[in-house]
Amino acid sequence: MIIAAQSSHVATYGALALLAVSTVLLLSADMPLYAGDPLHGRPADEVLLGIAGTTSEPLFPGDVQALNLELSNPHDFAVDVDSLAVTLIEVDAPRATAQLGCSLADFAAVQVRQSLALTVPPATTATLTALGVPRAFLPQLAMLNPNLNQDGCKGATITLRYEATGGQP
Repeated sequence: MIIAAQSSHVATYGALALLAVSTVLLLSADMPLYAGDPLHGRPADEVLLGIAGTTSEPLFPGDVQALNLELSNPHDFAVDVDSLAVTLIEVDAPRATAQLGCSLADFAAVQVRQSLALTVPPATTATLTALGVPRAFLPQLAMLNPNLNQDGCKGATITLRYEATGGQP
């Protein structure tokens, strides 16, 4: 079963804006990744875990910024997270022209650099680093520097999707 939750976050730097629409897709593995479980008496559309976050610093051509994502567990039980992925969804570049383009090809998502074995305690909101993921292993967002004029990306908004898998311990 897949359950989704969304929230928006905007970070601006000069003329570049980053929008992260955090969509939590909870995919079942061995155990259900949704709180809607007859054993727990919860509705089938209840989200098990929320994920939100964006870059903490400006993003510019050639730069890579860590995404110290925040995981939110609103329940009275712990949630195990086995994997986490960041996907580029779209870019809205109002200043892009035929001569000065801006597309998803100007950006890249770098995934978590280790397998996860995180447990988000009950009724807790915590960042990945607070849950023990070293900063060097955080997922990242990069603005590539292809040695072309990227002025079309000034003022651009990038939409990201976050996906997590895991379950109840």
